Amino acid sequence: MEHLREKGEEVREEDLAWVSPLVREPWLNEGLEPGVRATVISMGSQAGAFGEASAGPVIGAIGNAAGVRAALTTAALILSPALLLYARAIRRHEDTNLPASKGAD
Repeated sequence: MEHLREKGEEVREEDLAWVSPLVREPWLNEGLEPGVRATVISMGSQAGAFGEASAGPVIGAIGNAAGVRAALTTAALILSPALLLYARAIRRHEDTNLPASKGAD
């Protein structure tokens, strides 16, 4: 991205939006059974669209009224519960990858 900045070009979210599915979908596919994979991916996409359509205008209004810092803080607060979900997923993943105990034979 530095080479884009050196040329005076602005890097926008739209320019990097293609990266998210490349990371998210393989991670989702790893733990899903084939029978539910398409449903889960579709629901995730619909939830994302709903979040953008419902929270986006509200955060934009806060940004117009109180400034960018307030809008970013609001967005961070709205998204912060996702950290709990990530922590839970990491714990569950670590629990399933524990080595077998020595006395299990």
